[in-house]
Amino acid sequence: MNSQTPRLYIFSKKDEVVPWQAVQQHVETAKKSGLNVRCEVYEESAHVAHVRHDPKRYWASIQDQSLAERLPSKVERQR
Repeated sequence: MNSQTPRLYIFSKKDEVVPWQAVQQHVETAKKSGLNVRCEVYEESAHVAHVRHDPKRYWASIQDQSLAERLPSKVERQR
């Protein structure tokens, strides 16, 4: 993994285990460090229940992430 390896954060504002603000703060720190970060924020799903709450959206974000991981980074394309 390097700084351009895509990272996907999936979390919910209704999570009662991990406060969404803590995840968002981690995301912002990662972005400031130059990491390639993307978020999928749910409004209503419980902790780790996103796939049950909205399976189409969840699996679409996983598929998008999987495709992003397979695409060469800008640095690799410039070589």
